[in-house]
Amino acid sequence: YNTDPDGVVGALKASGAQLSGRLALVIGSGGAGRAAVVGLMDQGASVCLTNRSGKNLSMHADRLGCRYIKPAEFLNQIKEADIIVNTAEADLATEFLPLLKSGQYLLNADYKNRIPLQSEAVVVDGLAWLLHQGIAAYRIFFDESPDPDAFQMEQDLKSATEKDLD
Repeated sequence: YNTDPDGVVGALKASGAQLSGRLALVIGSGGAGRAAVVGLMDQGASVCLTNRSGKNLSMHADRLGCRYIKPAEFLNQIKEADIIVNTAEADLATEFLPLLKSGQYLLNADYKNRIPLQSEAVVVDGLAWLLHQGIAAYRIFFDESPDPDAFQMEQDLKSATEKDLD
């Protein structure tokens, strides 16, 4: 099982994002990026894929059934996207952060090399992706949903994230 699509969708929805009918830009065409495309498309988002090198980009987009843009064009697409999922290096987000505006959502997937990101957009930490992957895995293994009161995961994650970034 690949719970990455569940992680992306869960993290964004928990942050208040509406996915259906929205334009999403996924940066990075590795396994995590491709899984993000699948999750977003399953929720009705129109997805555009890009990566840093352009390598295999059209092949991945064709297989996934989404659009793609060349790396040189992605800064223009960021201005138009409702949702941006960055599965490339975390520091890439610092390059386009000033372009983001209120009403946009950025899911920065890198939870190992976390950097504080301040923006008018809603910035979702990669730990939220990991959390929602865990929830999906729990459902798969135990054939039931975890008890949110027992785990208090969402609030614990938020508190831990705020402490780590201070």
